[in-house]
Amino acid sequence: MMMRLRFDEPRPLTVHMLLTTACNLDCVGCFYRRERAREIPFERIVELLDEFADGGVKTIALGGGEPTLYPEIDGVVEEAKRRGMYVAVTTNGVNRHEFTVPPDRVHVSYSKMHEEAIRRARRKPLRLLRGATEHYRKRSKIGLNLILTDMDRLRFIDGFLRSRVDQITILLEKPESKFVAWDELFDYIGANRERYWIDACLMKLARGVGCKQGLSSFCIDQDLMAYRCSNTETRVLYTTLKETWARIREIKDCIINPTTRII
Repeated sequence: MMMRLRFDEPRPLTVHMLLTTACNLDCVGCFYRRERAREIPFERIVELLDEFADGGVKTIALGGGEPTLYPEIDGVVEEAKRRGMYVAVTTNGVNRHEFTVPPDRVHVSYSKMHEEAIRRARRKPLRLLRGATEHYRKRSKIGLNLILTDMDRLRFIDGFLRSRVDQITILLEKPESKFVAWDELFDYIGANRERYWIDACLMKLARGVGCKQGLSSFCIDQDLMAYRCSNTETRVLYTTLKETWARIREIKDCIINPTTRII
């Protein structure tokens, strides 16, 4: 019998950790840019991983900034894997890091915003994208995080990386999306959900599907502030997993509709 995934557990299934604000691109409009780089101390991360593992967290998702610029990124992956957790890393692909212990999955982020920043850095975006996906797929499952702006871009990038990525996560452009071709999008991805993952914000806007952020996961930033998701403003200071999870589940704000309650 297939087990049904529950979203009322007394603990999160996933914790997203924004390790550092440091980044090797200067993307206009980035949510995570800071005037001065900050990061979570490695010793504190080890303490958190102990607590997460004991509390039943299954997945650690590492991001930033650019997480491969975090000085102890190898140690973070190794410590999480040692505790039996699934590890995913999201990178812009510029820094092709050689992990001593490979994460289970690497996501390469890509959008028009990234393309412009890569060109300003005097690099060729598609060549960098192809090189990054080829580099990381040698040791980990590889995915693409693509911010959706138009169907032609999605089709082109999908075809360009057809044999190089296991899946494509399609993300809503934020803070405001001008995309309206929802029926065309869902016709395109069809039933191939193994290849195409749809982010919660996009599904909520396009189909009115209740978001599970804050019901299955939460996010911690470099100041140890916890969010329902990294796109919302309301935050609480991380104390313990049990206490913070209870407070996260009370947060109702949403970038798609601030008055919408979690459903």
